[in-house]
Amino acid sequence: MVGITPSPTQTLSAGGAITFILNFSKQAAGTITVRAVIAGSEWSGAVNYTMVGPYVDSGYSVPETFNSCPAGMYTLNYRAGGPESSVLDKITPAPTQVLPPGGNLTFTLYFVPVLEGGTE
Repeated sequence: MVGITPSPTQTLSAGGAITFILNFSKQAAGTITVRAVIAGSEWSGAVNYTMVGPYVDSGYSVPETFNSCPAGMYTLNYRAGGPESSVLDKITPAPTQVLPPGGNLTFTLYFVPVLEGGTE
């Protein structure tokens, strides 16, 4: 909302009427991309995650791009999946980010291989 016309404060006289006009402006939509990396290389395949923000969606593979997202704070929640014999190490640049109007965000899931006896 960008304003109220003719004024947000008006006086109602006896038997009269008041009209408020709410003025809105459309924000430019943004794009959010979810990708994955293992051992320094791009990886594509099955990953289950949810993206929560002004726009909410679930993803089942990477890479994936979500278009027409409204501006606001978004959190990527990893649920399961990824490269075989690996675990999620981190989400960069952060699991929660702010998408500006008309902007772009990228969530990168970093996986590390699991070796016998632990992680690499």
